Amino acid sequence: MARLGYWARGIAYLAVGWLAIMAVLSDTQPPTLKGAFTSIVEQPVGWLLLAVLAGGLILHGVWRSIQAVLDLHGAGGGLKGLTSKVSRPALNS
Repeated sequence: MARLGYWARGIAYLAVGWLAIMAVLSDTQPPTLKGAFTSIVEQPVGWLLLAVLAGGLILHGVWRSIQAVLDLHGAGGGLKGLTSKVSRPALNS
């Protein structure tokens, strides 16, 4: 579950980066969020790609919630521990 979530998160970052690069290199307006999704859906397996990406991001959220609830990093339950759980970057987990 965690690996699929991290893969989906990486793909989402790559997609945003790609759209940013394309916006800088083109003379046209950068695509809106709706335009970006529309261009992905219009691809031959666009719906499948978006479904896998959404599922992976949901799994990532579930995994991060499990980590926080079960306190897998031993941060504790006090104010300091809760602050650590909320502010900890996902890449350090």
